[in-house]
Amino acid sequence: MNIINKFDGKTIEFHVLQPLTMNCLNRDNNNEPKYVDIPGGGRRQRISSQCWKYAIRKEFISNIGYKCVSDELIKLVKNKAIEKGCEEKLAEKIAIVFNTNFGKVFSTDKSGKLKDNNTLMHISINEIDAIIDECAKDWKNALKKDKFSFKFNDVVNSVEKEIDIAMFGRMVAENTNNTIEAAASFAHTHSVNEVDSFTDWYIANLDHSR
Repeated sequence: MNIINKFDGKTIEFHVLQPLTMNCLNRDNNNEPKYVDIPGGGRRQRISSQCWKYAIRKEFISNIGYKCVSDELIKLVKNKAIEKGCEEKLAEKIAIVFNTNFGKVFSTDKSGKLKDNNTLMHISINEIDAIIDECAKDWKNALKKDKFSFKFNDVVNSVEKEIDIAMFGRMVAENTNNTIEAAASFAHTHSVNEVDSFTDWYIANLDHSR
């Protein structure tokens, strides 16, 4: 499998200091501020790695404008095929085969209509474009018995991934060939100073927001 990676073998570390006022940046399952006890250094306020990942992903969306989708994939793939000149019925079949090949899970409702089981899936627009371009070479023979006539995984893995997928990875349980290992690893962060957690302060602010 040939997955393009211009930065293979390179490691970049960021150590970030960010000044903040008194706050509750992250809470645990008891709705209390998260903390960590450092041996010999007292209690520090802690922020989980997931919080930083979420914040950075939002930053990508607002500033970089990456093209990555996770829902309504049948509709999107179908429209892409139609734009390329495919007739509607075949475009819908291609869209369904694309989704099932990629690893999306579907079921049928009472009327027999195909229903998405809401499987979360991050897919780059350029991955969709690559498959549609391959189908466009010969629309009539793009599918053979509800399967693509070409090697689906090879085409998907031949294109560069969007920065979101490249950094944070992608797990595809139904088709591990399309699983991408994350390039980024985030550590839990903590304050440089010792802190005392005041649950009352947090609850008062929560009530105020209501």
